[in-house]
Amino acid sequence: MRIAWIALPASLLLAGAGLWMGLHARPSFRDFTLEARHRFTPQMERAAADKAHASAPGLDAVDAAGHPLKLVGLTGHGSTFLVFIKDGCPCSSDAQPFFNRFFEAYGAKVAFAGVIDVESAPAARWAADHTMAYPIVPDYRLKVVRAYGAVSSAYSALIGHDGKIVRMWPGYSRAILTDINKKLSAAAGMPERPIDFSVAPTEPATGCSFSEVLPPSG
Repeated sequence: MRIAWIALPASLLLAGAGLWMGLHARPSFRDFTLEARHRFTPQMERAAADKAHASAPGLDAVDAAGHPLKLVGLTGHGSTFLVFIKDGCPCSSDAQPFFNRFFEAYGAKVAFAGVIDVESAPAARWAADHTMAYPIVPDYRLKVVRAYGAVSSAYSALIGHDGKIVRMWPGYSRAILTDINKKLSAAAGMPERPIDFSVAPTEPATGCSFSEVLPPSG
């Protein structure tokens, strides 16, 4: 009887705890809107826009899985979409689900690659943690980042099959993601896929600066 007496209040406590957790639970992904942690400047926007029609810097690297990756090889089969990532940056984590959706929609026709500011092992972990289904290039010394002029994470670039930059974006928002969707659709030669951007920031957002911690050059 004593055991039953103890068990009854315990069950009430657990039920009460469950009710409290239910009332205070974090809303589902559809119930909130991501905030712009950093807003890109007009200068960043102009610099990114000015890269349109310029020849894309070469990419001759090895991805985190050990496979050679060359821009000329990617664009030889069509357009290429690059995503710039900073390890440990919450902005990259916020933006990545949208880039994953683009890959799901257009990856059969457009080559995708991520560029991240760490070495192979942490790059592979980041890709696994963010369910990236396309190659990720370790860029510890920021050679690719600097060549493209990506000031911060969440930058992206679309490169045409002719090796020229179609458009570069210094961040993301509902409007920017809608524009990327249109450009990827055209590059893929496919009807525009309906993708939900309702939780994306309404204000233009960029990521954490790559210049905050620069690795040694050379």
